[in-house]
Amino acid sequence: MEDLRNIGHGHVQDFFLASISENDKLSTAGNEFKTFLTAAGHKLAVVEFSSTWCGPCKRMCPIFHAMSVKYQNVFFANVDVNNSPELAETCHIRRIPTFQMFKKSQKVTLFSRIKRIICCYRSGVMSNPIFELCGADAKILEAKIQELM
Repeated sequence: MEDLRNIGHGHVQDFFLASISENDKLSTAGNEFKTFLTAAGHKLAVVEFSSTWCGPCKRMCPIFHAMSVKYQNVFFANVDVNNSPELAETCHIRRIPTFQMFKKSQKVTLFSRIKRIICCYRSGVMSNPIFELCGADAKILEAKIQELM
């Protein structure tokens, strides 16, 4: 069934699915993912989408785990895109590694960050671009975590 190792602060939640029928993968992965985001509540949740064959992903893995220990008030999770392709597709992952940030079970968007500062936002922008970091730049990732905490 699902691998639920390392749940909690200071650890990375892995979303790995094995021995699950094809029809159940999306709903199982989706339910596990929703449970993780719900548990984070108002705290920042950082989700890494990666794969075991990806060189930059391999370089980021120990750094990501170290950040999970350093930032005890942030929730961290990893989604292996090969083991959970439906979840990666649902989250619109096009490149790896990709890091997405969530608060209150919602992706942090540029608009949601502005809304905290500006009461009325009337610039005519029709879309809510999702904040995500693509690539293996640990300094930028850590800066964004500190900014969004």
